[in-house]
Amino acid sequence: MTDELYKGYVIKIEQDEIIDESPREWSNLGVMVCWHRRCSMGDCTVGEAYGKPIKDKPFFPTVQELVNYIKETRAIFLRVYLYEHSGQTVNTRGFSDPWDSGQVGFIYVTKEKVREEFKCKRISKKLKAKVKEILEGEVKIYDQYLRGDIYGYDISLNGEDITDGSCCGFYGYDYCLQEAEDAVDWDLRNRTKEAFEYLMAMPVEAE
Repeated sequence: MTDELYKGYVIKIEQDEIIDESPREWSNLGVMVCWHRRCSMGDCTVGEAYGKPIKDKPFFPTVQELVNYIKETRAIFLRVYLYEHSGQTVNTRGFSDPWDSGQVGFIYVTKEKVREEFKCKRISKKLKAKVKEILEGEVKIYDQYLRGDIYGYDISLNGEDITDGSCCGFYGYDYCLQEAEDAVDWDLRNRTKEAFEYLMAMPVEAE
């Protein structure tokens, strides 16, 4: 747990150890297909479920068939690399360790889906670059999920807990801290407004 002091408030940030779902269950643009031998990763794993397709998931019996599909559909894609040593971390650029890392999959989106999502007929170079940025962002979020880089916060003022409800599930320490500081700013504005309204409502004594 880490304590941050902000405008007189104490913000306590701690790792969120209760994660209800993988970010790959969110509404993502890309499809992440992996081929890890010992666990299921991404949206699905090549050849998983003993060669039987899983409902609502793409299915590729072999890596070669996955590669062929990406080529045939001319899908926009990025390679997904895994570093596995006392934990797992992924990225789209690779790792320098040749022993504990290597490519573990692809994240892709078909051009048909891109046209549908962005309401366009032609995919420009600018749009293609934007799509790749989105795919890379999805991999980064998944990496945070794998590493447990997810946090929650509590806020107190003069020993009084002012946190309203459950404030957890924030991906990245900095993002969690920013959300907590925004909550402090909101509370300050609200307290200032209430104090002003109280003063305005006080009767004015005649001199």
